[in-house]
Amino acid sequence: MNGNMKRTVGMAMLMAFMAGGLAACDKDEAPADEAEQSMEESANEAEQSMEEAGDAAEEAMDDAGAAVDESADDAAAAADEAGDEMGAAADDAMNEADQMADDAGQAMDEAADDAQQTAEDAGQAMDDAAGDAMDDAGQAMEDAGNSMQESAEEETTN
Repeated sequence: MNGNMKRTVGMAMLMAFMAGGLAACDKDEAPADEAEQSMEESANEAEQSMEEAGDAAEEAMDDAGAAVDESADDAAAAADEAGDEMGAAADDAMNEADQMADDAGQAMDEAADDAQQTAEDAGQAMDDAAGDAMDDAGQAMEDAGNSMQESAEEETTN
């Protein structure tokens, strides 16, 4: 068979199949209706599946948003609590520092009072010692004067 003849036979077979298909469709419309119905059902099922997937995605996004909001609220509450605790600790530290400064001031006042009393006691001791030394010197001078007078009287009597 040459090429031209093959082409003619092929075209004849194609036309025969098409004519047979059309004849079958003219006689029985059920396969086409069934195919159309099946396609519509498939399209409806696909649409329903897409809607369900969209609803599930929307619900998941809502859940994720709620989780993020809850986490943000928890973080804010924790930050507030930490700030309050830090403020209380700072107040406690300031109160302790004030108390320590008061205690140090009181100790310095007491030390100054003690030093002043010691100085006064030393001054009194110096006054007492000087008075005693003057009394002793006066007594020694008086004794020396008496002794000289007695010596002079003895010499004159001799």
